Amino acid sequence: MFLSTEKEIHSIHVSPEIKPTQKREYTFGVRTGATFWQHRISNDYTSDLSPFDFNYQDTWGWQTSLLFNIELNNYFDVFAKVQFEQVKTTSGHNSTLIYDVLEEDNSANPLNGYALNLATPYGLSGATFNFNRGQTLATDEVNLLVDFDSEHSIRNFSLPIGTVIYPIGKKRKFIPSASLGFGINYLAKISNEIQSIETHHDAIQYDDSGSSTFVSPDLEKWHFDYRLGLGLKYELQRDLHLQINYDWTRGLNPIYKYENYETRIDRHQISLGLTKSFIP
Repeated sequence: MFLSTEKEIHSIHVSPEIKPTQKREYTFGVRTGATFWQHRISNDYTSDLSPFDFNYQDTWGWQTSLLFNIELNNYFDVFAKVQFEQVKTTSGHNSTLIYDVLEEDNSANPLNGYALNLATPYGLSGATFNFNRGQTLATDEVNLLVDFDSEHSIRNFSLPIGTVIYPIGKKRKFIPSASLGFGINYLAKISNEIQSIETHHDAIQYDDSGSSTFVSPDLEKWHFDYRLGLGLKYELQRDLHLQINYDWTRGLNPIYKYENYETRIDRHQISLGLTKSFIP
């Protein structure tokens, strides 16, 4: 009863191999580059404004971001970023106005003040502005067809989260990647200024030195998007990489909406950055 077979003895003295737990790699980085804001304006809005020759410009701005990645394995990361963007764009249209000499100020530089709703990609926004007259007019009233040009300065914060895919792995000098993500955006500010007003009348001119105000439109501060990206990393030294990225962003909900009128924002972004990886 005290004897053991060879098989039993072997099972007692040989234990299975215990593999060490694989540690995850963490990556921090910073990126900066250009962002292109593309306005997706509803047909109802643009068609209703078409008699006024409504126009707007899609323009480039700049963006910067801080990023954080957690490695799942050699082929997948999850990521989160904090991003800031600043863009300046323009819009314009024409409108009819009546210049009334009888309503002029009697100061040394006669002024005629107006309050008008100007059309922008972000809705109708209230503006006040002044005209001045350089010489005596033969009539009390003058019918004008005026061209308005406005400038809009935009500041936007976003928090994108998602997955990074490394199709050939990360243990290489050059590392291509693709990403898929979702962004939460906060539209911090859109400030508006009248850039110029053309009266098409020699005796009546826009007073650009006078007081001009442009009330900010009522916008949806929070908006959401989904993002697709391509990237390429180059190893400068161990765990330090230079990275170039292209991201395409599709707006999921409007930043401006009124009845059938709405504006959504799509973006193209190109950035260059540095990333540092470590295993705690």
